[in-house]
Amino acid sequence: MNKIRLYGDYHTHTIFSSGTKGNLGRHASQTPEESAKKAYMMGLKEIAITDHGLAHYMFGIKRSNLPVLRERIDKLNEEYNDKGLKILMGVEANLLDFDGTVDLDDELMKYLDIVLMGFHYGIKTKNFKEQMKLSILPQISKPFKKWHAKVTERVTDSYIKAIEKYPIKIITHPGDKIDVNIVRLAKACKEHGVALEINSSHKNLSVEDLIKIKDIDVDLYVGSDAHKLERVGDVKEALRRADEAQIDINRIKNIYIE
Repeated sequence: MNKIRLYGDYHTHTIFSSGTKGNLGRHASQTPEESAKKAYMMGLKEIAITDHGLAHYMFGIKRSNLPVLRERIDKLNEEYNDKGLKILMGVEANLLDFDGTVDLDDELMKYLDIVLMGFHYGIKTKNFKEQMKLSILPQISKPFKKWHAKVTERVTDSYIKAIEKYPIKIITHPGDKIDVNIVRLAKACKEHGVALEINSSHKNLSVEDLIKIKDIDVDLYVGSDAHKLERVGDVKEALRRADEAQIDINRIKNIYIE
């Protein structure tokens, strides 16, 4: 009997998602070493450590911890590469404003193997006023159908601008927290070679979203978004939604059939 296997979990957090003034372990409880061991025991071929981006005041990785995490991941690769597991250092970067600005810079990029990007609350930037517009307008416009539709298109534009500007591999939980036009976003992602995530810890991509983009040949990834060790590699909920939406299994790029 054929069985679906997870090749790699590319959305996991560790104690380095600690906040710019927080203590290690406040947001996610597992260490990179624990995550790598769990991935190896599960038979994964790859795992990405994608802690929250620098601009996340509550949960972002500290800039001073970038070389620390890079060194620990390099040591893990020395231990596990011969055993068939590759550990990637990534980041779940933050969409900051309607202009599509993301909290990536050259210094950060030199440490990274992979970039994920999504929208989160709790961001603090120099352009705080513009960031707050992106956070607030999608919420206060909801009771007003026409206004909300316009704001949703602006949000979608911001995602598209971001994937045009930055080397983003996967958009995480699109439509979570703030609405997007998922059809427009999927078409743009297909054009730019960017994937959309079916997140096992959040409701997006939802079954409804997946049905809407069923005929758009955009790449999909299932992600655990693990903040606890037991959640590493757990993508059952994401696969359930994909199955309910009758998504072609070949569209999901980090699974295989054994």
